[in-house]
Amino acid sequence: ERQDGAPLTYKRMSPGSVESSVFGLVILCLGSGTLTFPYIFYENGLVFSVLLIALGAVISMYTGWLIVKTAEYCNATRYEDIAMELYGKNMSRFTSVMILVTMLGFVIAYIVLLKSLLPQTIEAVSGSTLPGWMGDTTGGHIFWSALFSYAVVFPLTLARKLSALRFSSLFSFFCGIYVVLVLVFVCLCDRDVNPDLGASLEKVASEFRLTA
Repeated sequence: ERQDGAPLTYKRMSPGSVESSVFGLVILCLGSGTLTFPYIFYENGLVFSVLLIALGAVISMYTGWLIVKTAEYCNATRYEDIAMELYGKNMSRFTSVMILVTMLGFVIAYIVLLKSLLPQTIEAVSGSTLPGWMGDTTGGHIFWSALFSYAVVFPLTLARKLSALRFSSLFSFFCGIYVVLVLVFVCLCDRDVNPDLGASLEKVASEFRLTA
């Protein structure tokens, strides 16, 4: 109950709302990139890594602003519609093909990442060795790739509108937050990974390498 005596009300996350769009945008921008942040700092040092991340953020913000302005100018909601309005039918078809190839590449990359990391993660957490058809073998890679493709990816593709994925985007958002917290916790508290926190921070802060 609120301070003025009125009952609390909860707003549903409706399709196409600002709330659902924000979660989708955050996952689109971050994705699995949070896993690579520590490696970026390890290879480039603190100062240069911050500059690289800031540069990427500025470029992403600027390109996103350009897309929004172009969509408003063309009164369009899809990349294909923007291409049709500005360059014609051939460019619209080319844009569709490029989007298809890009999305296919993303899915393949995630499948490759999952089939390699998931068996190792399960074995590390459980402390036992998985059978050959589930382990870090060719057969295990085929099993996990098929399971991920048909049990996760395929059901999500059945949605006719992107807004139907707003709840999965919300779940992915919390998973991303969890990954960030785990990385910070491991860095600060796990002495097997980081035996001397002070020395590590001093080393990172003092390095400014442009190459590995």
